[in-house]
Amino acid sequence: MVGALFGFLWFNVHPPSLFMGDTGSLSLGATIGVIALMTGQWALLPVIAVVPVGEALSDIIQIAYFK
Repeated sequence: MVGALFGFLWFNVHPPSLFMGDTGSLSLGATIGVIALMTGQWALLPVIAVVPVGEALSDIIQIAYFK
């Protein structure tokens, strides 16, 4: 999990050398969501949804800025 997060953040630092898009955020969000479900922390699921939604908004802003 830490390795996936580090790799995702490494390629998305300013200036981004690679637009990873939702590929990284969806896998990280899914992993955190599965962990929350397995541990019975259902109340954390809306908080976990911030990861993929924030990344999707970040992609939209980055693509609009560079065009």
